[in-house]
Amino acid sequence: MKNLIIVVFLFSIFACNSTKPNENSTDISKDSIAISVINQEKESVQIFDTLSSFRIISSRQISNYPSSDPDTAKCSNWILSKESIKQIIQSSRLINGHEWHYIFSHLPCAAKGQLKQNELTYDFSINSGSWMTIGNSDTTIMLGYFDSELAGLFLDDHWTEDEE
Repeated sequence: MKNLIIVVFLFSIFACNSTKPNENSTDISKDSIAISVINQEKESVQIFDTLSSFRIISSRQISNYPSSDPDTAKCSNWILSKESIKQIIQSSRLINGHEWHYIFSHLPCAAKGQLKQNELTYDFSINSGSWMTIGNSDTTIMLGYFDSELAGLFLDDHWTEDEE
């Protein structure tokens, strides 16, 4: 019995000491979301900043985003101008995966394109359910639109507790 206790004790010591954090990992926190970025070259990582200036390079409407709503007819009249896209991005806030999954509709209509900030190009996708992603080759952020000012630009608003 004494030997068993010693073995378990030694095992727990070595197990705790053998766990090292990833040396190539950098934790970046912004608003409500923490983004863990692994950068093998140890260069600085550029994350899109909704508060800094940017310009829309291109945008197009799509109606084939994977959705539980098969009705793509509603997408024919859902169009976002470049100016609307810019306003939506500037007025949105970072969300986490839990918020994205539970409080936003995932509709088949989306606006996709590219934008440029600080000479870096980012891809964006704005879903008509009031959420979006912006990313480049190594980092993607999720944003949600929560204000009422531009809510008419979306086909569905975020879920609130009042809707129960």
